[in-house]
Amino acid sequence: MNLPIAIPFISLFVLIAGFSKSAVADVKTLLTDVQTLTYDCPQPEYRGQVQALLENDSVTAEERFKLKTIETHYQNCNGQFSQAQNTLYSLLENDSIDKSDRFYAYAVYQLGFTYDVQEQDERCDYYSEAYQLAKGRFEDIEVSAELSLITYCPQSGYSSDAEKLAAFFSIVEKYSRSDNYALLAHVHNHIGLFFGRMGQHVMAADQFIKAHEMGSKVYNSSNKLSILISAITSLLATGQHEKAFFYIQEFDKINQDVSTDLTNYWYYHALSGYYYRAEKIDELVETLPKLKASIEQVNSGLTTFLYTWYSAVPCLYNEDTECLKNFISEFNKLPRRNLQDVNYDFQKFLVRVYFALGDLDAASKAFEKSVKALDVVKENYEGFSTVLGIANLYGKIYVLENQIEAAERRKNQIIFAGVILLLLIFVALVYWVRKRHIARMAIDPVTNLLNSKTAISEIAKVDFPSPGKSNAIAIFDLGNFREVNRQVGSTKGDFVLQTIASTLKQVTRDNDILGRLAPEQFILCLKDIEEESAKSFFERVQKALEQTFIADQHGSDISIRSSMSIYINNENFSDLSNILDDMLLSLSLQTNR
Repeated sequence: MNLPIAIPFISLFVLIAGFSKSAVADVKTLLTDVQTLTYDCPQPEYRGQVQALLENDSVTAEERFKLKTIETHYQNCNGQFSQAQNTLYSLLENDSIDKSDRFYAYAVYQLGFTYDVQEQDERCDYYSEAYQLAKGRFEDIEVSAELSLITYCPQSGYSSDAEKLAAFFSIVEKYSRSDNYALLAHVHNHIGLFFGRMGQHVMAADQFIKAHEMGSKVYNSSNKLSILISAITSLLATGQHEKAFFYIQEFDKINQDVSTDLTNYWYYHALSGYYYRAEKIDELVETLPKLKASIEQVNSGLTTFLYTWYSAVPCLYNEDTECLKNFISEFNKLPRRNLQDVNYDFQKFLVRVYFALGDLDAASKAFEKSVKALDVVKENYEGFSTVLGIANLYGKIYVLENQIEAAERRKNQIIFAGVILLLLIFVALVYWVRKRHIARMAIDPVTNLLNSKTAISEIAKVDFPSPGKSNAIAIFDLGNFREVNRQVGSTKGDFVLQTIASTLKQVTRDNDILGRLAPEQFILCLKDIEEESAKSFFERVQKALEQTFIADQHGSDISIRSSMSIYINNENFSDLSNILDDMLLSLSLQTNR
């Protein structure tokens, strides 16, 4: 290569090398600048830089993982949940990623959030994993995951609503002395969600508004709106229509600078809900096309259901029966959602629709559901009145004031501690009473094994086994129980059963599900076990059972005879009722041979 030709190539090489180094430096700088807490949204001005660097081949695999995780955070904040979920699945399948790094826990949490917005139970698995990854290391992820677990998930370890509320308050207490408004707003937002799930929308609205007031000081605009839409929803649910409209107008002002697909949907959804409840039908008709257009960008089962509902409201007011028939037809095509059955407003609307169509039978059924929905509200108020009363007292006492004098702050802390102490005492009492009651209800009083209902319920919850392994059930029938009962004496029937139960306990393991299925039958479930091992295990149990000796009235030993029916598969027990029927039929055939 001669020199005149070589010079341009050398210059190009230097230029590319310089650009690569610059890109790497840009990644490190950007990751620092754009780093965002889980309970806020990344600043929109950085998104273009994130996308540009993702197209640069010089970015390392580790840096690409971090940039893509940030990109999914942008997507979640903009309502692009499916895109975020697909990306996160792909990212987390990479075994080479350092699982101790903050961005790995961050990605796991983001994946949980994509399920959360769809109200799917998978969210709990990812929140639980994110909590364990972040505990004691990444505060924002830890607190966000913990709050979500308490709000939605059995993995939280809190078995009652009173315990969950106490857990929320302990987090509030932990951070109440700080000036971390972002985190405190996040906590109050979750307390609002918790009250909303309990049907306590007045208290939920108070918490959401408190969270909005705190978050407005620190959050980016898009995250302010996620709290504000929750406040508006709760206000509408409690009939505070004009107050809701005030915050809808505030929402609109903030959204002028945001205007994402998701926030636009929230706005038109809130506006439509207000017009419907305030019976401003003309305004609702004008808003519905905008609601429909926004739904097409963030379409989900819930948004489709709400639009179908609101779009039928003008039909009812105009007595357009053909339109109402179309509504019923479209509604029946929608996937069934729990919200449809428990939402009093919707069931009341259905009653009016069916009456307008002259379908009295359907109207009666919808009316029954509306009554049940009201009963649920009543039960919530009665069941948690004490706890919620304390919570309301706490809400009045707890005021975050950084500039108050030290003496006043100390007084508030003492009052707060007293309230928490009362709440904890109440929670401990409720927990103790409930635990004892549940224990008594779950146990067979004669054998102290699980009773039939509890054993079947526990078996039905068994998950899919690991690859190459199985789940197995065996039913043991005591063929000569009545004969043994006569020989030992009719008054010692319970002793015979207790002896047999003792044998079964000795040869089974702690994680096995063992229960009394019927007066002369016992059921045993083995989880996640190899098929041959399960068969051998059941044979050993039957052998031990038949080697149980019980002394008769004359001191002679009587042995137990039993028959056994086994079911083994590599799935869960989704069809448990039919499985047990087949197993019992098999036992019956064995007995009659």
